[in-house]
Amino acid sequence: MLLGTAALGTTPLWMSNLAFAQSGDTLYMRMLEEMKAFDPPFSVGESDTWVIKTVHSGLIDNKTGNEWDWELLLAESIEQTDETTVTFKLREGLQWSNGYGEVTAEDVKYSYERYRDEDLAAPNAVSWAPLDHVEVTGTYTGIIHLKESFSGLFSYLLPRDPGSIICKKAWEEAGGAPGLEVPAGHGPYQIVEYRPGDRIIFEPSPVWSGEEPAFKRVEMLPITDTKAAENAVLSGDLDWAIVSISAVPSMQEGLPDNLALDIRSTPNFIWIGSNMNNPDLADERVRKAIHMAIDRETVLEGAYFGVMEPSYGVAAKGAPGYMDSPPVERDVEGAKALLEEAGATGLSLRLDVPAEPDKVTAAQIVQANLAEVGINVSINQHEAGAFWGLPETLGQDLQLFFTEWTLVPPDMNWVTQWWLPEQAGVWNWQYLQDEEMERLHYASAAEIDPEKRGELLKQLQTVVDESYTCFMLGHLPRPVLYDKTKVVPAMLPNAEPRTEKFKKA
Repeated sequence: MLLGTAALGTTPLWMSNLAFAQSGDTLYMRMLEEMKAFDPPFSVGESDTWVIKTVHSGLIDNKTGNEWDWELLLAESIEQTDETTVTFKLREGLQWSNGYGEVTAEDVKYSYERYRDEDLAAPNAVSWAPLDHVEVTGTYTGIIHLKESFSGLFSYLLPRDPGSIICKKAWEEAGGAPGLEVPAGHGPYQIVEYRPGDRIIFEPSPVWSGEEPAFKRVEMLPITDTKAAENAVLSGDLDWAIVSISAVPSMQEGLPDNLALDIRSTPNFIWIGSNMNNPDLADERVRKAIHMAIDRETVLEGAYFGVMEPSYGVAAKGAPGYMDSPPVERDVEGAKALLEEAGATGLSLRLDVPAEPDKVTAAQIVQANLAEVGINVSINQHEAGAFWGLPETLGQDLQLFFTEWTLVPPDMNWVTQWWLPEQAGVWNWQYLQDEEMERLHYASAAEIDPEKRGELLKQLQTVVDESYTCFMLGHLPRPVLYDKTKVVPAMLPNAEPRTEKFKKA
C-alpha cells in the first residue's frame, strides 16, 4: 500500500523530501507504483521489474532502441542447439556483492529451477513452466533443458526478470525468500537505501563487470499520480518520467527549452475485464451484453484524444495473432435484449479503476454506455498499490475492472500465461478457466513456425473473445518527458528504462 499520493488528496512523501538543488551526478526517475518485491519470482508491477533488472542481471537482456532484440549480458555465449536444448557459458570472473564469491552455473540452475519449487509458492511460477531442468556441465557452463519447444524463451523469458540470476548461497542463507532484501547481486547498481512509499536510492555496484554507469546515484520515486509526475519534471524535481496521454496535446504545443517529449508506440494494451465467477456476471449473456454496449471509439476519443487506434485483441498490429475486426459490434438494442433474456434488467455493477485521469475518464464513458442498456455502474477509484491488490481484498466480489497491461516484448503468449486456470485470483482476475484456451496457449507457445503460430494465436484470441471476459480497447502509446539538458535516456521500445545505460547530456 502506498503511504500517500496526490490522487488521494494528500501530499506524497517524495514531494516533501525531494531536494530542489539537484546534483549532476544524481538521476531522479519516476516509478509507476510502489515496490512489491525485489525477488524475481514475486515480481508484481512494472516498477518491480525495473528495480530487479537494476540490481540483478541475466544471461541476456533486451536491447535499447526502437526494435525488440536481445544482447548478451552475463553470458559469454548462448546457443539453442535444438528445440529443447540451450547451451550457455558465463563470462568468467563475475563476482557477487557482499563477498559471496563468483557467479557460477550453479547460480543459474538455482535461479531458474526455484520458480518450480512448490514450497516457494511463487505467484510467477508459470514463467518457467516450460523448464525441465538446468544441467550444470562446468563451473561456468550449463544446458537449459526444456520440456518442449518454447517460442518465448529469447523474447520474454531470458531477457526479463524471470531470467535474472540470483546468488544461490546468499538466498539459501536468507531462508530461500529474502522478501524486500537483496542479500547479494551482480547488477549495475546496488540499493543503498529503501524508504517505503518515498524512494529507492541506488549507487553503482562495486562488482559490476559492465560499462561504468554515468550517474553515481539514482533515485526512483513511486508517483502514481501522472499529473504530479508531469509537474515534477516541469519544475525540475524529476529528470525522467512516463506521463499521461492526456498531457500530450498541450505538451506538443510547447515545452520549456530544456525538456523533450518522446512518444513510444508500445504493445501495452488497455482493457475491461469481467469476473465470470461473480454471481452477477456468471451468465455469458450478461457479459456479452456488456461488450455490445461499450462504444470503443467514443472511449478512445474521449479519454485518449484519438491518439490511440482501436484494437480488438491482445496482439498489436503486425504481431502474430493480430485481429483486424471486433468480435462483436456495438448494438444497444441487442444488448438490452440479451439482458432481458438473462433476467438481468436493472443490474447494478461496480467498476474498479486506477485513480489516473485517462482511466477514470474512460471508465466514466463506459459507465454512460452501460447506462444506455439499463446497467447501473458505480466507479471505485484506487491508487496503484490498492488496485493491484484487489484480488486479495475483494476476491469473488470483484466485478468489472479497467486496467492497462504491459506487453514486453510484443508476444501474446506472455499475456495468456497469466490467464491460465492456475492463475485464477492471482493475475487471472476474470477467473477464466477454459481447457481449449489452455491447450491453445501451450500449443502456440511451443510452435516455432511463424505462420502456424499466428493461426494458433488467432484461435486462442477467439476463445478468449467468446468468454466475454476481456474487452480490448487499444494499444497505448507511452509518452516520456525528460530533461534533455541533463540526461540522454536509454529505453526499450516500450519506454522501459535501462538505467545503467542512461548518459549525461
